[in-house]
Amino acid sequence: MSIFEFSSIIVAIVVGLAITNVLDKFSYTIKVANWFKQGWFQSLLCVLVLTMMLGYFWGFWGTFYGITEIGLLEFMLGPFISITSLYLISVFLPVPRLKENSTDIDDYFLEGRKPFFIVMAIFFVQSQLTASYYPDTTPELLVLLFIPLMLLGVQLKTIRGHKIAVTATIVLVVLIAASTFITQS
Repeated sequence: MSIFEFSSIIVAIVVGLAITNVLDKFSYTIKVANWFKQGWFQSLLCVLVLTMMLGYFWGFWGTFYGITEIGLLEFMLGPFISITSLYLISVFLPVPRLKENSTDIDDYFLEGRKPFFIVMAIFFVQSQLTASYYPDTTPELLVLLFIPLMLLGVQLKTIRGHKIAVTATIVLVVLIAASTFITQS
């Protein structure tokens, strides 16, 4: 078994568990009684996190496919921290699980937002440091723009402010996706 196959199995398992957590929380947001008033924002956040996780998994294949050797420290500082962060993001995603009884989904978000946004900022910084380390990869300026948004998420105290910030984040995701499609053409 090559080092790529071994590491991709670990990444696939952990990212799969993280995606399971997010989908569980996403299913709760869909069942919220007043979806247009509360649930849409949390649903959008879940979709954003799912997109990020799938993007990481896709990027992992592109970055590590040709790697034949990787040291333990290099693996720990690269993919391991990234997948650990992704799993923690799925756990700290400030949306109640399907089995939790939360009366106000917005209050739940505001109470649990800090660890989520802090781990997101760590993930973005670490992923860009990893991208600068490996050959044929470069850090993305648009991805670096997420870091101030994550730190802003820690500071914002109203759900309205968070809805504006997440909408700006969605615009950045669309820009990143569009630039990826344009460069691949």
